Amino acid sequence: MGNPKNIAEVRKPVLLVQEITTRWTKVSRVGPLARARYAVPEQMLFPVDSVPDPKARVIFHSVHFGEENSFSAPLEKITASPYIFPGTGSIAVGHNEQHAWVTFVQSSGAPIRLHMRKTLCSPPGDWVQMMTNGRYAPDWQGHWWYIKTVVNAGLFFDLDKDVFTRHQPASQFKAMGHLW
Repeated sequence: MGNPKNIAEVRKPVLLVQEITTRWTKVSRVGPLARARYAVPEQMLFPVDSVPDPKARVIFHSVHFGEENSFSAPLEKITASPYIFPGTGSIAVGHNEQHAWVTFVQSSGAPIRLHMRKTLCSPPGDWVQMMTNGRYAPDWQGHWWYIKTVVNAGLFFDLDKDVFTRHQPASQFKAMGHLW
């Protein structure tokens, strides 16, 4: 279980958000790079020892995989602030002291899935997972890129590195479109 840091004595539950994004182009649609892309995890260890402010009410772990590093050795960043409320463009995250929620709102990308609006909610100690994908382009003439986004979120009293890997989410929602 690692070395958990008890944050319950300090304050109310903390919103932990992990966003894992994978970005690729048509180069990685088939072949060895596609296999590497499919192997990108949908939940990862939370870097407890890297949290800059353990008193923050929101801790955001951003992880990015892409073609530039063959979908290995991801770029990771951890941000802690009482003022950030992560939103990923198509997925919004929020919380109060009783629940964390994740909402699919799709504001960009194709295919359009506005009819799929959905909110997942979890009480402290549990977490939810939402994922979506999209095709993006500066114009309709090609040069497309693709992004898969996975958001894991929950309210926790104990900050533990395997908070998202110890067990499966309480609920999941996949707003995955067919990307051609």
